[in-house]
Amino acid sequence: MPHLILNYTSNIDPPLDFGSLFVKLHTILNSIAGIEINNCKSRAQKLENYFISRGESEKAFIHLDVNFLEGRSAKIKKKIGNLCLDTIKEYCTSYLTKKDLQITVEIRDIRKEFYFKYPGSLPSAK
Repeated sequence: MPHLILNYTSNIDPPLDFGSLFVKLHTILNSIAGIEINNCKSRAQKLENYFISRGESEKAFIHLDVNFLEGRSAKIKKKIGNLCLDTIKEYCTSYLTKKDLQITVEIRDIRKEFYFKYPGSLPSAK
């Protein structure tokens, strides 16, 4: 835990350096929320089928879902969201001039009682 899912449109070419980006995002989670880097799981999903606005080919988007166990304050979540957004913008500076690129980040809580993991354990729900 946590899970980071980065969706991006296929017209972003060449693709981002995901390894480098995910290391930076994992470091943000560790430094702001105390999340162990060894528990971070990230994936990038290239979207071949998408439609933006009226279908203009110069439009593109990147969306990052950050999912982690509930219990963190709104202040912490906002800080993580803003830092993740800034980090993605930094990695996409060359695309910002080539494409009409929108970048979004969403922070989501996962309820502990409905998250299951092997190996390891989570606090049991009462």
